[in-house]
Amino acid sequence: MDTPAPILPPTIAGNVRHYFGHRGEQWLAYFPEIVLEICRKWELVLQKPFSNLSINYVTPVLQADGSSAVLKLGVPGSGMEDEMAALRHFNGRSMVQLLKADPKNGAMLLEHIYPGHSLSQVNDDHSATQIISHLINRIHTSPSSEGEFPNISDWFGDLFEWQESSISKIFPIPVDMVLKAQKRADQLLGTAAPPTVLHGDLHHENILNSGDDIWLLIDPKGVLGEPVYETAAMLRNGLPNDPDCPDLQRILEQRIQDLSDNFQFDPDRIAHWGFCQTVLSIIWASGAGNIPDLRWIRIAQVLSAMCT
Repeated sequence: MDTPAPILPPTIAGNVRHYFGHRGEQWLAYFPEIVLEICRKWELVLQKPFSNLSINYVTPVLQADGSSAVLKLGVPGSGMEDEMAALRHFNGRSMVQLLKADPKNGAMLLEHIYPGHSLSQVNDDHSATQIISHLINRIHTSPSSEGEFPNISDWFGDLFEWQESSISKIFPIPVDMVLKAQKRADQLLGTAAPPTVLHGDLHHENILNSGDDIWLLIDPKGVLGEPVYETAAMLRNGLPNDPDCPDLQRILEQRIQDLSDNFQFDPDRIAHWGFCQTVLSIIWASGAGNIPDLRWIRIAQVLSAMCT
């Protein structure tokens, strides 16, 4: 099956160089060959890539039988293997289906979700939170082995290792905010409930509609942690674009209350994890030379004030 030569968007190429250095340069050099090899092996024809890409190359493809699927490629060893393992673990349970995988080349063939609009397009925030709650309840299961996935404690190593000398010139982080997050995260990890397999980045943009009010998750990170941690990513996503949004505190308080009602999670623990994960996300983004979402500092401040 013939397929046109792939073109990697410049934004992805720049991000790959920045995040992965020499390993990224090597992947970029062989990218066209990798894509064409995968297309030959899996009998695929490339279509126009999706527009909202950052690090991974994700594009619709046509299969040999004429049906549509999605091809996703990334730098091998950059978390792609954990995503593949997570997709196998969840096995289509409220999650996009993994059709084929090539870990060596960092390639996955996924089902194409139609119509595919994200949960961020649902205007009623309470309804969106209820959908998220349903998905969290559906996917959480115990790991088959402790070594199958990384633990969130591994992720928070970047928070604990942060020092004042690490302050990014591009986006300075308030020192007192990071110190408080370090203390809170240490307490949370030390008192955590038994771990389950988490999506790890469960928020509005990673939830797509597949028709008839059926919502499916994409892009699982595959990580172990206590169930309440899964609520953290959604707290700082799907919010108004205005950094000075006057309703921010009310929206966050309502989300925390809805999540607490749905799961009997301690609302303080939801707020604590949301605060700590927001600070960690700021560190990750600024440490990589990117400017984090300008709302994140304010979100962290509001959540910090809720932490009793």
